[in-house]
Amino acid sequence: MASNNALNIQSCTVQDDDVFGPVVASSCRGGFDFTLLFEQAILSCGPSALFLLIVPLRIIWLYGRPIVTSQRHRALLKKTAAITLLAAAQLTLLILWATKPALRTPASVPSAALSFLCALAMYPLSYLEHTRAVRPSTVLEVYLIFTLLLNIPQARTLFLRSDVNSIAALYVVAMAAMVLVWWLESRKKTADLKEPYKGYPPEAISGVWNRTLFLWLNSLFLKGFKRLLSLDDLWENPPNLSSEKLRDEMQITWDRRRTPERRYELIWACAKCLRWSLLSVVPARLCLIGFNYAQPFLITRMIDLVSNPQKSETYYSDSLGLIAAAALIYVGVALSTVRYMHALYRSITMLRGGLVGLIFNKTLILRDGVYDESAAVTHMSTDIDRIATSMQSMNEVWSRLVEVAIGVWLLSIQLGAVSVIPILVVLLCAGINTYASKFASEKQKIWSGKIQTRIASTASMLGAMKSVKMMGLAGLLSKSIQRQRAEEMKSADGYRWLVVLTNMTGYTPQIFAPVLTFVAYEIKARVRGSDSLSTNQAITSLATITLLTTPASTFLTAIPETGAAIGCFERIQKFLVAPSWEDYRRHNRQEENSFKRPSRSGATESVELQSIRNANRELAPHSASGADEAAIVVREVTVKPSPSADAAIRDIDIQFKLGSTTIITGPVGSGKTTLMRAVLGELPLERGEISVSSLDTSYCGQTPWILNTTIRQNICGLSSSVSSNIDEAWYNSVLQACALDQDLQQLPDGDLTIPGSRGMTLSGGQKQRVALARAVYAKPRIVLLDDVISALDNKTEKVVVDRLMGPDGLFRKLNSTVLLITHSSRHFHLADHIVVLGADGKVAQQGNFDQLREQEGYISNLVLGADQTRSEAKPAEKSGLKKKKPPIKTVTATDVSDLTRKTGDIAVYRYYFKSISPIGTFCFLASTALFVFTQFFPQIWLVWWTEANGHETAKFMSVYIILAVASWIFRAGTLWWILLWISPRSSIKLHQILLNTAVKAPQSFYAKTDTGVTLNRFSQDIGLIDRILPLACGRVVLAVFMIFAQTALIAQGSSYMAIAIPFVVVAFYGLQKVYLLTSRQLRFLDLEARSPVYTHFLECLEGLSTIRAFGWANDAQMMEIDRLDRSQRPYYLLYCLQRWLSLVLDLMVAAVGIVVVALATRVPGQSSGAAIGIALNNILGFNQSLRVLVESWTQLETSLGAIARLRNFELTTPPEDKPEERETPPAAWPDKGRIDFKDLTASYGPSAPALQNISMTIMPGQKVGICGRTGSGKSSLLLSLFRLIEITGGKIEIDGLDLATLPRETVRTRLTAIPQDPFVLSSSVRENADPSGSSKDEAIIESLKKVQLWSIIESRGGLDAQMKAQPLSHGQQQLFCLARAMLRESKILVLDEATSNMDAETDTLMQRIIRKEFSGHTIVTVAHRLNTIEDSDVVAVLDGGRLAEFGSPVELLARKESLFKQLHSG
Repeated sequence: MASNNALNIQSCTVQDDDVFGPVVASSCRGGFDFTLLFEQAILSCGPSALFLLIVPLRIIWLYGRPIVTSQRHRALLKKTAAITLLAAAQLTLLILWATKPALRTPASVPSAALSFLCALAMYPLSYLEHTRAVRPSTVLEVYLIFTLLLNIPQARTLFLRSDVNSIAALYVVAMAAMVLVWWLESRKKTADLKEPYKGYPPEAISGVWNRTLFLWLNSLFLKGFKRLLSLDDLWENPPNLSSEKLRDEMQITWDRRRTPERRYELIWACAKCLRWSLLSVVPARLCLIGFNYAQPFLITRMIDLVSNPQKSETYYSDSLGLIAAAALIYVGVALSTVRYMHALYRSITMLRGGLVGLIFNKTLILRDGVYDESAAVTHMSTDIDRIATSMQSMNEVWSRLVEVAIGVWLLSIQLGAVSVIPILVVLLCAGINTYASKFASEKQKIWSGKIQTRIASTASMLGAMKSVKMMGLAGLLSKSIQRQRAEEMKSADGYRWLVVLTNMTGYTPQIFAPVLTFVAYEIKARVRGSDSLSTNQAITSLATITLLTTPASTFLTAIPETGAAIGCFERIQKFLVAPSWEDYRRHNRQEENSFKRPSRSGATESVELQSIRNANRELAPHSASGADEAAIVVREVTVKPSPSADAAIRDIDIQFKLGSTTIITGPVGSGKTTLMRAVLGELPLERGEISVSSLDTSYCGQTPWILNTTIRQNICGLSSSVSSNIDEAWYNSVLQACALDQDLQQLPDGDLTIPGSRGMTLSGGQKQRVALARAVYAKPRIVLLDDVISALDNKTEKVVVDRLMGPDGLFRKLNSTVLLITHSSRHFHLADHIVVLGADGKVAQQGNFDQLREQEGYISNLVLGADQTRSEAKPAEKSGLKKKKPPIKTVTATDVSDLTRKTGDIAVYRYYFKSISPIGTFCFLASTALFVFTQFFPQIWLVWWTEANGHETAKFMSVYIILAVASWIFRAGTLWWILLWISPRSSIKLHQILLNTAVKAPQSFYAKTDTGVTLNRFSQDIGLIDRILPLACGRVVLAVFMIFAQTALIAQGSSYMAIAIPFVVVAFYGLQKVYLLTSRQLRFLDLEARSPVYTHFLECLEGLSTIRAFGWANDAQMMEIDRLDRSQRPYYLLYCLQRWLSLVLDLMVAAVGIVVVALATRVPGQSSGAAIGIALNNILGFNQSLRVLVESWTQLETSLGAIARLRNFELTTPPEDKPEERETPPAAWPDKGRIDFKDLTASYGPSAPALQNISMTIMPGQKVGICGRTGSGKSSLLLSLFRLIEITGGKIEIDGLDLATLPRETVRTRLTAIPQDPFVLSSSVRENADPSGSSKDEAIIESLKKVQLWSIIESRGGLDAQMKAQPLSHGQQQLFCLARAMLRESKILVLDEATSNMDAETDTLMQRIIRKEFSGHTIVTVAHRLNTIEDSDVVAVLDGGRLAEFGSPVELLARKESLFKQLHSG
């Protein structure tokens, strides 16, 4: 045969190459070559012409870009020299072709000329690419690689022709020069880049082939292999993935939307914003379609070649050609898949960054307190994750339609009219799934609504855990939330049944299309008397049907997923189009329209939130004649505190003069806070108008807003982390004025102490003074203070008020206009003006203090303090503050102990499988195995059928149909077991474990852990366990079974193939080991990095009014963007790692395919046409199975990251209950109410002592008052009584029982507490009043009548009214807590500053109720208003965590040096 080939080569003439071909005549070069004319005209001229068209456009674009490299041009000189060598070789080739007309074709000279022009065009392009682009030239790299590949056939042709040896040699030299140019152009130029480009991540500065093969990930794999990764080890995301950039682009697109909004407005906005990114997936996807549909042709040729005897003279060349074709197809599939998927997942990452930013922008312009914070968090987490999961399916719709159309066309060529059957099956299933998808969105919304309800309840509980535990509600709320969890799982059944239905409908074409098609073909053949189905025809058609039905099934299953994603888009859109906050105030000074306050970072920041587009309409200027001295003018104003509530203030008409101090007072529920929030611009006006002279406003709400960052940053602003941004002298003056200097000295890290979520480690007074210091530090023109001194003791209160509002106070020096809401009458004399609001929400009185105390009314009826003289506070000595470097958050010891992120501890799997029913697991595995068997055995059965040559058709046909029906049933069973049996049960168990761990965690855990971190476990982690984990687990098991089956069928393609299988298995094992070492850690970091995003989001929701008042919106945005960028790092890199693994697996499949083809063609007698057909048909699906395995495995690993976190949370969060706390007290305990503190020492932790050596006895029925300076340990004493802080010495006994021997929840449920911060559930009045459900409605109504709240509640809907829909005022909430306490039976009542937000009249009412309803009870009251404990039997005075005094009030007041007397006198 070799001699024949030599003869054919010798017999070639110039005329054989002077035709288009494309293949030469069989007499020339064995017929296994292209003609030279085709090679030069198409393979050479085509790429060159395209390159010359692109180069000018690229040069023009680059010319306008900035220079990114330094002056070093050594690399550029090397590139220039290589290009010169290439140009010289191309010029020489052009001359040689021009001088040999007898040997050339009509395309020889044009081809050489274009190649020479391309070399010349490389000079300017290479220069500009080197100096103005951060990465190697994509245009040059792609052109050079494809030109080199396409030049190989021409080089072979030239060498096989003996008459052009010199041209052939020079042609190879030109190719070598191309290789040199490509090597130089593909190298990174990091050393030559200037800042900031030098710091770009590797992907951003890598060449196209480096990016395609993901070689830039090698260093990350090395890091992950050597050690544990942290966020700092991960590169920044590429510039085009910047969250700030994506947010701004998304916001601009959304702002330009059509109004009124269409149903899919947000989807269109996202598509428009990301259009180029989404379109970038199209070229690679089209290539993938082409390579996929080349496989049936390969199978046909292989079966023909292997089936026919090797008599053909072209067998050798045909076999080589098929091996090359297999390599081209399978490698092409691998490369096009990785390019397509990477572009798609970049788009998903961009969508996430843009949508999170868009939601946060909207959050900053929400009306404060109107939108449920849990809903916003659900949008940012669950909804966006659901959209990201479904985005691949949504994007696949168009490509799957193209694939189906091509498949139908090819099948019609092979089988004729019966090819319509698969499309009919597809259309029928499409109709069913389209109909079902209408319900998918609604079912998804119902499920999401239940999730939102559960998360809302969980967030409420976690945010007020101290109050919840003090009131003994932890167990009740835990049961309630678990009930909500069970209801949530029940609501998910509807959606999951739809998933089963749509999945089975989507899979129906794959199962039944081949059966129906081949049966119909056989019937047609019998009727017409034509030949039965041949083996070649059957296997090739089966491959085509597979290529047709697989995309059809994907398309069908994408329909409900798309419907669910659309539902999530609609929920987010509803949030985005919700009414925004608008400032309805007017300016009474024109120049104030342009007022801007310098931000802490030195930039200028508009208080009107100019950083957020369309956040606020321009405030209309108002010329107020006769009011030039007015800072604030309120005219005939009527305001509702919430949209569904009645008006709280009516017809208010007040003027506040510039530089004045005004006190607003009145009974509880009179609308004081509503008035202040209206002045702040936070509430819309029902009627009237409010004018302000300045937007430079500071605001302190009734509940202090404390972020979980340093105290310094809480005071000086979100961007004040850099010391240079702080005015130190003014800062120290503010600390002294707010009496914080001494407190900060006692903290371990001074003003760099982090106070925990909502300031948990600070006392109520300390939190108020930190918020007050924030207001003073801003040097505002208008100051709005809502009852900010209610938690201060008399002495501290007097010091702070005098230093701020006294004649020489800081506010007086700043000439600030101050509005203060307070019930404390002792400071009325400092006010220039006093406004009294009546119970009807109208102004009852106004004037100065001297006028009002002479008039009959609210002021004259108040019991004024003993000292109302205008005394000055003595200036305190300035003391240096402790200032330490802020703690750097790194991977904690807990993180390091979580070795599952690197090692994949089998304990995590065992932990998960413990929550799964063994019966369900067995049935699921059995169903999966039977499904796989009935799925793949029909291929062999089909071959047997075709080999029977029409005999026993009924038997083969009936078994074939039975196998298809069984396959459908077993697949449905597999889905049912995993989704509707295993998943709900395991999810409920795991949530119960998480909830129990969180509820039983000690108070020290909540003091040092962000609420957002814990809430992330209930939202993000539980969401993964619900949605991703069961499906991923099922898919992994299914993929493993399928791979085993496909491997067996591939191996029978050649006898020798079985030898290669073990090597493939070993390679796969080593590959996944390397991959998982890094990927597990990235998944862990991905989950961990999300918590700060949600934490900051929750904090901003709680402090919207404060953020807007201080003009901190831009700083809040930048903090969110910074945290989001850090979160995006592992999120995006995880996708990159998955693409790397997918590429390597696809290349392994390509190698297997090439080996199968090579063995079948080059080793005679080791295969048959049927065997090789089945083998190649399974290779067609093998890479798909491996891809499913990879994707499902990565999803499983991601979900197991949530399991690992849950397990680690359970293991590392010790319960507050100790083993010795097991004793069960009598049912009536405590029946007397005696409390003994015996040498009690308690602390919040090893470095935070709270109480030291306290000994005292409270007798049964005694009324005991506990007082002391702010931070003296009053609340800590109560916390020790409720076992919320650890007793490190001594003990507490109640009625003779040591509390250290009793379960803590038992102690809390047997005592009655009214905590400092009222706790309100997101539920009805009935459930809030009686969470245990043990009281009748009559008893609840009676208790509400006693506290004078029933008339208000009845007007709002009675006991069924939702508490948060029409919220009570802070003072009314405290009265409600008293009503709740009256419904519980206990001999001990504990009040923790329960009257801090009440006026004197309401305080008197509450004291009267307590005396009447709790007579005979032991009452322990912590108070800073000493008049509330003056009638106590005994008073305990604390100082520095020690018991300083203990005795009756009269006795202590009689002592000269008594601390109680000092506190009383102020």
